[in-house]
Amino acid sequence: MTDEELEQLADKLALRLDLTCSCGLTKDEQKEVRHFVGMVSDVGDGELFRGVENFREIGKRFKRMTKVSEWLARAILTAMALLALSGTVCAIKKGIEYMIKELK
Repeated sequence: MTDEELEQLADKLALRLDLTCSCGLTKDEQKEVRHFVGMVSDVGDGELFRGVENFREIGKRFKRMTKVSEWLARAILTAMALLALSGTVCAIKKGIEYMIKELK
């Protein structure tokens, strides 16, 4: 028997004997959960607990980076708006000066 046939047979036996997982996840989803747990374990150098803690630390760093980048973006946009406003004011001032000069 091939591996695929063995897996199909095992699935049929599990259904027949009601040995299915009670978590409500499909077979593919269960594989992905195993894959995710393996990935977390890899991040923790083989230790699941350390992997979870590393992910928590990564999340905190990402949150801080997001706050800093939002603040920086606001500061840059404010500076650009102030520059545009000062340029507009300067252009209006020059225009008024030119009109007064022409009227004399």
